[in-house]
Amino acid sequence: MRTNCAPACRTCDLLDIRHRCPTDPDNTCIWEPGDLNTLFEAIVDDADGSGGYERYNPAALSRPKQKQDGTLAAGVERDGPWVVLLENFVQEDEADRLVELGKRQGYDRSADVGKEKPDGSHDSAVSDSRTSHNTWCQESSCFEDPLVAPVIERVANVSRTGVANSEYLQLLQYEPGQYYRQHHDYIPHHQDLPCGVRILTLFIYLNDVEEGGGTRFPLLDLTVQPKKGSAVLWPSVLDQSPESKDGRTDHEALPVLKGIKYGANAWIHSRDFKAAFAIRCI
Repeated sequence: MRTNCAPACRTCDLLDIRHRCPTDPDNTCIWEPGDLNTLFEAIVDDADGSGGYERYNPAALSRPKQKQDGTLAAGVERDGPWVVLLENFVQEDEADRLVELGKRQGYDRSADVGKEKPDGSHDSAVSDSRTSHNTWCQESSCFEDPLVAPVIERVANVSRTGVANSEYLQLLQYEPGQYYRQHHDYIPHHQDLPCGVRILTLFIYLNDVEEGGGTRFPLLDLTVQPKKGSAVLWPSVLDQSPESKDGRTDHEALPVLKGIKYGANAWIHSRDFKAAFAIRCI
């Protein structure tokens, strides 16, 4: 109301999202320098001795050459960002349910972050660089579904974050010929908003694709092929500066050549995303 009647209500300052959406001092970044590598070394190396990730048979497809303790990671010739493959991240019935819910809700043409508007928020923009279709698991009929809720909890547990830090799952469909050109998941203007920046992406493959549809990291010369139930996890930020972009994790969805590709994106933020989403501060 106060933004709709801003001149009469003398609240014109609230028209600017940067004034309307201050970050509470208690809403701190969940990562400090070093926490990114701590997480990934626990996942891949079982550095904490918990054995909690063994069920996913984690494999580092890319990683830093030097570990946090100063030793060199065995067999790593090229220093890189973390890109980790997790097997059997979702069960077959969970994957099928997410595909079913996506179809039931209906898919729309995927859009990117667009131009900044006068109030500091941003439009969404449809472009030729992204031809997939998506929907969002943001209704209770989706995120409270008995087969979906455990997946959402699993994302939080594996990333050692909270459910509140994650965006609602984005459910994706790529038909033959559809793709998403090279891009990065980091959104710079989020740094000044209560949601904080995207620090992690966890992409879940919900089906096997007959041909094509891989996730390629061009700067790393690395491609992950879709496999039903598996997931790939990578950071958007730097270990030593966990709200600063790591440009090395540019990636693209290669065109589907045969069949249909279904997937789910979980984007995890440095601060409480869902509280910011609820008050339109994203």
